[in-house]
Amino acid sequence: MAFPVPVVDTTGAGDAFNAGFTAGWLRGLDVVEAVRYASAVATLKITRLGAHSGPRPAEVSQFLQGG
Repeated sequence: MAFPVPVVDTTGAGDAFNAGFTAGWLRGLDVVEAVRYASAVATLKITRLGAHSGPRPAEVSQFLQGG
C-alpha cells in the first residue's frame, strides 16, 4: 500500500516501516492493517528531512483517517 505524498528525504523509510509494522502488530492489528499502519508511518517519514524525525502515533492515526 502506498500513499502519494511529496518526498523530502527517504532516509530511514525502511526502518520507519519496520517500526510501524511492529507497533501495529503489537497493538493487535491483523497483518493487512499492520502493513497499512507501517506504510503510513513510512509515508509520513519521507515527508521530513533526516532519519530521526518519525511521526508520532496520533499523527499516524490522523493520517490514516484522512486528516
